[in-house]
This record gives sequence, C-alpha cells and structure tokens, in this order.
Amino acid sequence: MPTTQTSTGIDLSIVIAIAALVLSALSPLISAFVSGKFRIKEKKLDITAKKQEQEREFYYRHRAEVIENYIRATGQVIEADAQKNQMDFGSAMGEIYLYVDRSLWPLLDRIADYIHNENGFKAKDDFIELCKTLSSENVRTQDMR
Repeated sequence: MPTTQTSTGIDLSIVIAIAALVLSALSPLISAFVSGKFRIKEKKLDITAKKQEQEREFYYRHRAEVIENYIRATGQVIEADAQKNQMDFGSAMGEIYLYVDRSLWPLLDRIADYIHNENGFKAKDDFIELCKTLSSENVRTQDMR
C-alpha cells in the first residue's frame, strides 16, 4: 500500500511569507505613529518652555519698570513735595513691595512715613541707601538673561 501524505491545505512557507509582508507593511505605520506621538509631546514641552521663558522675561522687565518708577517718584517727592509728586509716589509705593526683597520693606516703610508726615527731606538718607542696595542687585541685568 502506498503511503499518502495528508496535507493541511496551507503551506508553511506561504504563511511565513504573508506574515512577513504584513509586518513589513505595518512596521513603517507603527514607527510613524510612535514617532508622531513623541513629536507632539516634544512640541508641547517646547511650547511650555517658551511660555515660561516669556513669563520670566515679562516679570523681570516689569520688575525693573516698577522699581524705576518708584525711584523716580520717590526722588521727585523728596526734592519737591508737590501734590502731583505725592500722587505719583502713592501709586508707585503700592507695587514696589511685590518686587523687592522683604528685607527692604522696613526701609520702604520709613521712607513712606517720612513722606506722609511731610518730612520728605529726612527720607533722603534712607532713599540713597535703598538705591544703593537695589543697584547692587543688578535690577536691569536680570532682564537681559
């Protein structure tokens, strides 16, 4: 009796060839998908970093403006205690506390007390000390970072 070989109907080499074809077609798609996901995350990180840098630049620029406005207004009210100078000083005084170190607050308070008690000329020494201290902090150079 002759031996007959039973066949499953599918040749193993065809299955391997089809699997390789499918994988070769899917591989670039999967790679592109994963790469796209990472590019999106990278772009979001870049946008966040740029936004933080812009906020930081704005902070230092605005800080310098506030300090300069305070210095200008205070100098004017010390030299000429006019009503307009008092108003400029009052508006500059409120914001300065947000942008200087807490250790300078007592000095700012003394200057304000002198000015409000119409003894602006007595504030001159404290004002000069404040200007020197702020100058040593390089208010303007932080803006350029």
